[in-house]
Amino acid sequence: SPVSMKPEHIILKSGSALFDDLLYEFEQARKYIHIRSFLWRNDDTGRLVAHKLIQSANRGVEVYIVKDRIGAFFEYAEANGQSFFHDSPSACSYFSTHSTRTMYWQAKAMAWLYNNRPRAQRPNPLADKMRSHPRVHVIDSYKLYDHSKVITIDDKVAYVGGIGFADEYRTGNSPPWLDFMFKTNDSRVTRTITMSLSGTNLHYGESMKCITSTTCEFEGDNLHNNLLTFINQTKNNITVVMPFLGDVDYIRAFVLLLHRNVKVHFITAANAHSNRYRNKHFFKRIIREAGVHAKNLTISLTDGMVHGKLLLQDNETIRIGSQNMVMESDVVRDTAIEASIPELYFSAAQALNDQLEPRTIREYRGLAGVKLFNKENPWVSILFPSRVEWFAAKVQSVIVFLRKKTIRSLAAQF
Repeated sequence: SPVSMKPEHIILKSGSALFDDLLYEFEQARKYIHIRSFLWRNDDTGRLVAHKLIQSANRGVEVYIVKDRIGAFFEYAEANGQSFFHDSPSACSYFSTHSTRTMYWQAKAMAWLYNNRPRAQRPNPLADKMRSHPRVHVIDSYKLYDHSKVITIDDKVAYVGGIGFADEYRTGNSPPWLDFMFKTNDSRVTRTITMSLSGTNLHYGESMKCITSTTCEFEGDNLHNNLLTFINQTKNNITVVMPFLGDVDYIRAFVLLLHRNVKVHFITAANAHSNRYRNKHFFKRIIREAGVHAKNLTISLTDGMVHGKLLLQDNETIRIGSQNMVMESDVVRDTAIEASIPELYFSAAQALNDQLEPRTIREYRGLAGVKLFNKENPWVSILFPSRVEWFAAKVQSVIVFLRKKTIRSLAAQF
């Protein structure tokens, strides 16, 4: 059954209940469904969502899907290795700007690094069925570097967060990947989220803000700077749920908090599906630079995958969305919600605790904890693979920089 929408804003956790809620809202749609998707896998969940969207289109609903080709890298590299829309990499030229062919082999190399064994990509007839439907409008031919996960329905309901359409978010392993989606049924907030996809820092009232960057590192007011500002404003405590870490600006920001005796708590996977070694490098840098002030630091490493991007600040403010802390310029568009609404804060905290409860957690708290973390993760074991991960992210950043004019133009269109 769908989740009750009282209050009007809620944080949903990954799992079957979230997808039941989403599919129910698809059934209620009367005018349009607009989806910005980064990851859409050809598995049971991906096909389930596709069938429900086709049913909505058959009722006369206009379905708009913007699917970024960059997401195909992770569709090829993880889980079953099957991309829903980008199912013919061998048909692309190696040298085409928007080719998935080179990405396919790069993804296989990454899978080898993390001991994943995805299957070879196979054609997906259901994707062709969606493309050929007169009311389903699919934009999937471009590398947009759009990492957003945003769904809006009839200017009435909107979702923003980190969850893609794949089994690992719904069923997958037990439990599913730890992740979240913000949901609202407030039409004013929904319209703000819709408009934010073509602008930056759009506000809703005093207690909520939707931030989208369409140009990222190319302009001064971007999500990277916005997130740094958010972190720096912390007064007492901050919990950071984050899958991918590494940018030195965030290391400096958290070290400054620790020096101010702010309690900083990180929650991430012990063995992330990518960026695993840079995460550990990130923590070791913070520990080293914080010195005795690492007494204010707690690192919680969980089994299973943590994919959510959630910050809980000073027991009153949340920030939720699709933005990682790896490198400021490896994507062009992300979307985040900031809110200081007590009910929403407690909803987020509850969604987090519910997902942590069945997991095994290795916690490193205070000076004794970080000393143990350093002992269990010596530099020699992470330095080389973390440099490989850094180099891969840096190459992506350089590509984005070189293609900035094209990406700007495409971002303005979609």
